[in-house]
Amino acid sequence: MWDDVQQALKEKRYELVLSGQEVNQLIEKAEGQLDPAVYDLVQLNLLKITNTPLTNLSKDLARLVNLTNLVLQNNRLDGLPGTLGDLEKLKFLDVSSNRLTCLPPSLSHHITLTTLNVTGNQLTELPSFQKCVSLSVLDVRHNQLSEFPDVCYSSLSFLSEVRVANNLVQQVPVAVVDLPALKLLDVAHNNIKIVPGELSDTPKLKVIPRPEFALSPERKCGEEILSAKLFV
Repeated sequence: MWDDVQQALKEKRYELVLSGQEVNQLIEKAEGQLDPAVYDLVQLNLLKITNTPLTNLSKDLARLVNLTNLVLQNNRLDGLPGTLGDLEKLKFLDVSSNRLTCLPPSLSHHITLTTLNVTGNQLTELPSFQKCVSLSVLDVRHNQLSEFPDVCYSSLSFLSEVRVANNLVQQVPVAVVDLPALKLLDVAHNNIKIVPGELSDTPKLKVIPRPEFALSPERKCGEEILSAKLFV
């Protein structure tokens, strides 16, 4: 058993932070995995593993039933266990700067999650977030997404920030105006040419980059939609 893990078990710690050269060597010796005893730390509220050669997590992650914060920045993760969605108390998930190409579908049913950061991965698609009713911040920058995240529902009443910059998105859906708490929409450096003119009716919303709403209506899909140029 790793020393840090053994100490955490002995002291019944609520937080475990794994990083540094010694941890890297242990993970490499374990072929990119964690000490299985990590999943015995059922009292943990915070698990933070950063800047390591970690490549995968066990499905036993679900045993950490009290976990509220999971930070896995800058590792080598190429996937996440489907049991991630079983962490019923999880509020903050940061898996930025890894090698993820997809997220587990179970994440789409996570009603307690408030912040999701998946920046700097290789994601080409995302699960629906329609049922993530507590979500307030969604950060999916620097991926390979071609479609806007599925978040345009009035039931997502806490969602205040949607960051989609540096992807391959081509269109911002008109329904984004249905998000009652949205304050920041970052769609810079995508393939978007126009944004819905309806966004001009939401003065409290900050759109990055700032578009101009000064064009005549454009007919699209059989209906009149006021659109505006998006300068990137």
